[in-house]
Amino acid sequence: MTRKQRPSKFVARLGDVTIIPPGGTVSKKIPATTNGKAARGLVIRVATIKNPRTGKTILVRVTTDGRLDKRTAAHLGIKRASSWVEVATARWAVATKLARAGKGRRVRAA
Repeated sequence: MTRKQRPSKFVARLGDVTIIPPGGTVSKKIPATTNGKAARGLVIRVATIKNPRTGKTILVRVTTDGRLDKRTAAHLGIKRASSWVEVATARWAVATKLARAGKGRRVRAA
């Protein structure tokens, strides 16, 4: 039995009869989400984008490869950011303050 595969806690054994729930007997361990090239901890990626209609500079959250979420992409007409800042924090408010202050690690899209 590998480390990722462990017996399901929903399987009950009564003597020589094994009661198996629908869906099988082995539950796979859910892998931890990858966090890009970050060393450890929570990282929020903040991109500074200029709104083409209003000309205002706004801060948006992006994925590890610089993609914006669907709603923001449709609103701005921009799908990907060319560069962003990776800030080690768990909260958006803290991330935007640090990004405005110039803290964090600058990343350019590949």
